[in-house]
Amino acid sequence: MLQELTERHELIVFWEEGEISRVLLGSDFHACLDGYVALQIFAGRSLPAIYVELDATLSPVAFVFFEMSFDAAGWAERSWNLPLRHMAEIAAAGPDLGRGPVRLVCRSQNSMSWLGDRLWDPLLQSDRNEFLLTARAVAEMAPRLGLRPVSPPSPPNIPVLADRVERDGEDQERRWRLEGERDALKRELEERDLRLRTVGAEHAQQMLRRQFEHEQAVAILQAQHAKLLAQQKLLKEQNDALSEQLEVLQGQLQNSEARSRRAVHEAESDLQLQLQRVRQSHEDSLHQSLEQANRRWREEVLRHEQALQGEIEAERSRRLESDLEWQRRLQERQDQIDLKLREIAALQQALEGAASQGAEAFLARLEQLGMNFLVYHAGVGHVSVPVAELASYAGDPLAYAARKSFVSPDVYRAWLRHYDDPRCLHELPQGECCAARIIRVDSPARFIVGESDRCARHHRDSNIDAVLRFRTPPAAQGDHS
Repeated sequence: MLQELTERHELIVFWEEGEISRVLLGSDFHACLDGYVALQIFAGRSLPAIYVELDATLSPVAFVFFEMSFDAAGWAERSWNLPLRHMAEIAAAGPDLGRGPVRLVCRSQNSMSWLGDRLWDPLLQSDRNEFLLTARAVAEMAPRLGLRPVSPPSPPNIPVLADRVERDGEDQERRWRLEGERDALKRELEERDLRLRTVGAEHAQQMLRRQFEHEQAVAILQAQHAKLLAQQKLLKEQNDALSEQLEVLQGQLQNSEARSRRAVHEAESDLQLQLQRVRQSHEDSLHQSLEQANRRWREEVLRHEQALQGEIEAERSRRLESDLEWQRRLQERQDQIDLKLREIAALQQALEGAASQGAEAFLARLEQLGMNFLVYHAGVGHVSVPVAELASYAGDPLAYAARKSFVSPDVYRAWLRHYDDPRCLHELPQGECCAARIIRVDSPARFIVGESDRCARHHRDSNIDAVLRFRTPPAAQGDHS
């Protein structure tokens, strides 16, 4: 009979999404650890589990809250080596489930600190007590798993004296009551201590989780910043390349204009020189002809007068025709020069249009790619600037940020001065400012010039003035006026 009463049973309770999903006998669990049986339903997952030790009456006497991982085939991880039975034997006292304090091992109550990463803390809330939920599930599943409780033997009926029995019974009852109250207080203190440790462990986990999330956010922001810097560098390189091309085209245009001017100047000089030579030649020829004519006229005035007059007319006609021919050639040269100038102007206009269309095409291509520029302004935070609004933002960034804050640019600039150095700007009679530290207004929309930048001494409240005027008697107001 003593052997039956000291018998112990082991159960493994698996939790999934806050609910009990499966209960295994200790022998089945050890078979999975030894590689005889695989749990396909837990393949590739990591689940919280509870090792529960039952006494002969199938009442829980020990709890070990641990975590279990399975590979893709449903086998237990090879590095898992928790001594559950030994941990339960040396465990400290836990909560009282109705038959005295149970032994408890969890993350916040563990004598083997190096195994804390593989443990977890239970919930002790009134609406969700995982000890009570586990005890109820074990009581329901134990008969299905073939476990039967063993009842303790009844005490022997030994005759005793009535008076002595009554006194001993009263004393024993008083001692039991005092011991029960002491044990209840002790269990309550232990439960409170366990709750405190559990809350502390949860708080530490939350802090670690928040720190990890913060580090992840910082890493993401740093990556975005590096990406923006790379994009800015690429845009700068492209802009430099376009500037270099524009400078080359401008140099070519200037060289072409210089060559055209030199060609026009040289053509004009050649024409002037040829015209002077022709005129000089004609003048020399005419002078010789006149001399000859005069000489002949002197010799034969009467005989050759008509012939000489005909030659003079013919010579004038030829000179007039020659002058008209050179004027026609000069006009053709001038027309060619005007045509070259128009071609040069058209080429310059085409170059300017090509440069403008290149920049607009580049911005349009960025807009088609869905690229936006991310900027930061105090009071607004990170603002995404579309490509279509890039020119407006580059013209006046503060006005753009003020428009995003739904305030005027003057109010936004005044709020920036207040945000950088929140001090009272009330002007004292000596010509200086109060400069007292005041509470900073974090939003531009809630900033009022003349009120938000004043301290309590120099802040004028219109509602208080109205109340004071209402309380002032009429006679006093008349005397005052």
